[in-house]
This record gives sequence, C-alpha cells and structure tokens, in this order.
Amino acid sequence: MALRLRLVGTLLGVVVLPRYLHSSWLLCRGIKMTTGQHNGLDDSHAQLQVVFDLIEEGMVFLDWDRNIARMNLAAADLLGLEARAYSSQELGNTFDVFLPSGELLPPDQWPSSRALLGDFLRNAELHIRRRDTGATEIVEISTAPIEGKSRQSPHIAVSYKNVTTPRRLAQARLYLADIVDSSEDAIIGKDLSGIVTSWNRGAEKVFGYTAEEMVGSSIRRLLPAGQEEQEDLILRRIRRGDIVNHLEEERITKDGKTITVSLTISPIRDAGGTIVGASKIARDISERKQLEQQLRQSQKMEAVGQLTGGIAHDFNNLLAVVIGNLDLLEGLVSHDAAALKRVQVALKGALRGADLTKKLLSFSSKGRLTPKSASINDCISNLVEFASRAIGPEISLVTRIGTDLPPLLIDVALFESALLNLVVNARDAMPKGGTLTVTAERRYLEANYPPVLAGELIQGTYACVRVSDTGHGMSKDVLERAFEPFFTTKDLDRGTGLGLAMVYSFAKKSCGTVRIYSEVGYGTTVSLYLPFSSCDEPISSAQLEEVDVERYAGSVLLVDDEEDLLDIANQNLEEMGFTVYQARNAQDALKLLDHRPDIGLMITDVIMPGGMNGVELASKVREARPDIRVVYCSGFPVETLAENSMPLVDGPLLHKPYQRHQFRKIIEQVTTGRPH
Repeated sequence: MALRLRLVGTLLGVVVLPRYLHSSWLLCRGIKMTTGQHNGLDDSHAQLQVVFDLIEEGMVFLDWDRNIARMNLAAADLLGLEARAYSSQELGNTFDVFLPSGELLPPDQWPSSRALLGDFLRNAELHIRRRDTGATEIVEISTAPIEGKSRQSPHIAVSYKNVTTPRRLAQARLYLADIVDSSEDAIIGKDLSGIVTSWNRGAEKVFGYTAEEMVGSSIRRLLPAGQEEQEDLILRRIRRGDIVNHLEEERITKDGKTITVSLTISPIRDAGGTIVGASKIARDISERKQLEQQLRQSQKMEAVGQLTGGIAHDFNNLLAVVIGNLDLLEGLVSHDAAALKRVQVALKGALRGADLTKKLLSFSSKGRLTPKSASINDCISNLVEFASRAIGPEISLVTRIGTDLPPLLIDVALFESALLNLVVNARDAMPKGGTLTVTAERRYLEANYPPVLAGELIQGTYACVRVSDTGHGMSKDVLERAFEPFFTTKDLDRGTGLGLAMVYSFAKKSCGTVRIYSEVGYGTTVSLYLPFSSCDEPISSAQLEEVDVERYAGSVLLVDDEEDLLDIANQNLEEMGFTVYQARNAQDALKLLDHRPDIGLMITDVIMPGGMNGVELASKVREARPDIRVVYCSGFPVETLAENSMPLVDGPLLHKPYQRHQFRKIIEQVTTGRPH
C-alpha cells in the first residue's frame, strides 16, 4: 500500500514526487522538448529541489536495483554520506542495520529490499550503524512506491526520521526510573503541601506502605503523633530553595513500629525554575543507631574503667597508710574502751573502702586476669554451694547445665565472683521470695547476631551462662544504665552500683559479652557469653542449619508484642515455605484464628499485654482447635515463668534472643515430629 510521504506538512505527497521525478528523469535522459517546455521544467526542477532539500526528514529515492538515485541534504547528513548516487553494494559495505532488539538484519531484509517485493513499511524503527565509525542512529523508516515503468527510473521512496535523541532520552528516563525503583533507600516525591506524588519500592520496604496506599496521601501520616509540625518546617525550607541534608528523625511504619531515618530533601523545579515540589531520600538507620549506642556504651565503660582504676590505685595507697596506722593505734589504746571502740569503727570503715578499691581495680583495665581452663560444672557447683546459704530459704535455686560442655578459658575467681554478683542482684530483686535459675549451654552465634554485628564477638561457638530471677524486673531506662559504675536502684546502704559493672568488665576482658532481658513485674535474665578453651571441633553454621534444605507448607500464626521479633520470625518462616499471619496480642490472635481454619501452628510469646498471656492463649485456642501445635517464646526459663503464677508451659520453649538455626530447628521438630 502506497504511503504518504511527509514533505513540509502536506505540501507535497507521493503523487507529486513521482511526477517530478518522472519529468526530471526525462531531462536526464536527454529527451527532446520544446524550449518553452524545457524552461518550464528547469524552473519546476529548481523549485522542487529547494523544497526537497528543506525537508527535515531524510528522503532517498532508489532504483529497481536498490541503488541510490537521489537523496536530500537531511538524508546525507543523517547517513553521513555525500550528496551523490550510491550503489546497493556500497550501501551494504557501509552500513549495518539492526532491529531495536539488537538483532542484525541482512541486506535482503532491509526496508528497501522488502519494498521491491511490495512489502511497504510505515514508521518502522531500526538502528543504522556506520561500519567505519561505529556511529549509530535510531530512525523511523517509511517506504512507498514511485510511478514509473522504466527500470532506470526511481522506483522506491524511503523516508528517514531521526528519533535518536528522543529514544535515548526515553531510555535514560526509564533507566533512571529503574535505578530509583531498585534503590534500597526510600525515594519519595511530594508537592509543596506534603502530598506524596511518587513512592519507590525502597519506600515500600522501609515504611511498609505500598505506592497505591501513599500516592495522593499526606507524608504526615509517617510522623509520630505530636510531631506533624516537622513537615511544615521542612516544606518552608524547600520553598526557600534550601536542601535539607542528613536530617535524623523518627518515623512510624505501617505496622506502628518507630524507626530512625536519615533524610535528604531537595527542591524539584520545573522547566522555568519554579519550585513545584520536593524529592526525599530516607534511609533506615535504626540498626546503625543501635550499634552506635553499643559502641558509645563500650567506650564509656572503657573510659570510666581507666578513670576509676587510676583513682582506686591512688586511693588504695592512702587507705594502706590509714589502715596501718589504725592497726598500730588499736594496740596503743587497748586500755581505753571508748577510744578502742572508735578506732575499731574507723578500721572497719577503712577496710570497707579497701574492699571497694579492689572492686574498682577489678573493673578497670588495671585488674589483671589469670585465665585458665576451667569446668563450667565445677564453677557453678561452687557457686551453688556458697549461694544456697546466702539467698535464704524463701528463694528456690534451680540449675540446668548442658551435657558435655567443653571447659572455659576464664579467670575462675572472677567468673565465680561475677556469678555471685548476679545471684545477689537476683536475690535483692525478690524480697518476698521466688525462683533463681542458673543455666549453661552451648550456643553458636551467627554473623547477624547483635554482639557479632557490633564487633563485640566473632562468629562462632560460645558458652551461654544465664542467671534468671522472678523479681520486679527493670524498666527500659534502668536497662540502658544497668552496666554503668555506681548506678544502682538499691538503697544507699545495700549496694555500691558496681556489681553489674564488674560483670560487664569481666565478660569483656574474657573476650565475651553480656546481655540482659527483663520484663517489669516478671523478672530479669542476664546472659554471659564466654569462649571455650578446648580444641573441640566447633559447631559449624552448616551443621546447625540442615533444616534449610527442606521446604514446608501450611499456615503459621505469630503472636508477639515486639515488632522486631515478629519481623525476624516472619522472615524465617517464609524462607521455610510457610504462609505467615501476625497478631500483636491474644485478642487479635483469637479473632484471626476464627477466620483462618488453615492455621496449624501457633508461635506465641509467653508474656504479653492485654490481660492474657501466651499459655492462657494456647489453652483457649486448644478448646476449639485441639489439633493445633504451639511453640512458646520467652526470655525466661520455665522455672521463672512458673513462679510468676502462670500455668505450666506445656510445649517447646524457644529462648529469646534466639538465632535462625535454633528457631528453624524447633519448628522442624514440632512440624515433623522428628526429635533432634
């Protein structure tokens, strides 16, 4: 089908061109015409040539053998050719033609070759590359037939429209859009009212909302309650043309979790330079802030240790003088009862001061360790023998020690002193009695475990020694300061505030670390991670993660009020092949179970807000669903939980904080019934 060629709008069409070419071709062939006819044709030829060369699109006319008979200036410029005739062989040796997909087109498939067979094209996109320079142009090609019976007359018209620039700009925009969408950071566009105009996949990952949920909504929905004015301040700066760099703020995710983000916000300007909106890059730095806090705590402890060590050393020398003179004075006033009493009181106080300086020296780097290989069983047995007399009859002492634990590389005296400090703290936290549990087991710490991420430990196998109580527990503020020297919640006459600081110092100097888990009203668990001294074969992560090989199916319900633990468990279960549902409390879990009869496994925290704990939840669920399987999670051992007037935990208990291999191992055991 003949295609209309675009020649300066609609001034010239396919019908005009053949007539012009036919007349000019007759002139070239030297056919006799009258003078009037000849002059008229000359004028017409000149006018058409001007129009032909003014056309912005490249125009080429080919004969029956695909030789170029004529081209305009736009075609010559586009193809990098001189304005002359070219044979089809020359063209084939000069150019390669490719489809947009990159597939090379042989010459017999070029548009000109297809046109000779009657297959005419309209706006077909092709890539034309010069063989000598490699220069490539993207063109839209249209072909049309030309009237003429002679094989020497032009037969095919080819139109070239250069679309290289718009195509490459479009590709660049698409590539840029792909880069933005693939970013792990949240990249967000908004107008000057704070209404979201764009939302990449990184934003979905960071904040939990989809683009459909956020585009057209106010960005203020991400701000914590009472902090909405932050957005007004930011927008005022944007309207002034300011760039907001690395602003650290808190934001709320879709699931209600508070995260810390680093914000960089820049004005968006239109073609005229007017500010029409803002682009925002938000990076979740919550984990980094946590690691920074741990590092600051470690540095603070080191600085305090150096300071107290120096003071304790000098003060110890002064006390030695005081105690020595009091000893001498005691003998001199032995005949004076009143004076002797005063001297003995002073001596008692000085000795207490000397004991305090010993603790300070032990806490500081000046307290040297003498590590040696020691049995965990022996150390804990010595502790139990001593502690059973110190804690009183109101407190029940329970020990659980793993079998075949290798020896530790520790300073035995300081280890037993650290355990004794923990026992004393546990006793003081249970003034009305309770249960004190001491456990020891082998733990493999993965690369993503917080102490390993923070650089406190290296990935590998450690002894985990826990001391748990059923006391009043610690608030979040108290937990943050628990290891600080001289910080104590006890009465002034009951403690110096050095107990946990000494435990922390001992663990760090023993190439280990210490962790605290506490719930107000339920108690506290302190976990010591210490290295083994033997050359036993370490447990490898491959051995611990054999469950990775197997895939599972079915639905699981997670119940926990701690969002971080929900996220971790959710990811582990999805990687194993399960469909996962979540609830933040027992009431939501019961509602969800009513509508999801396919749920066959429930993993629940034991201690939860809302008036119903995990054990009570499991009992209620089993009334309607006796076949459902249950796994419990808690930072406390069974004995501690039982002491807090809770029903007996009647299923597997996963201890917080747990690791992936521990989680998957217990899920496999419950799901398959295979023992481990």
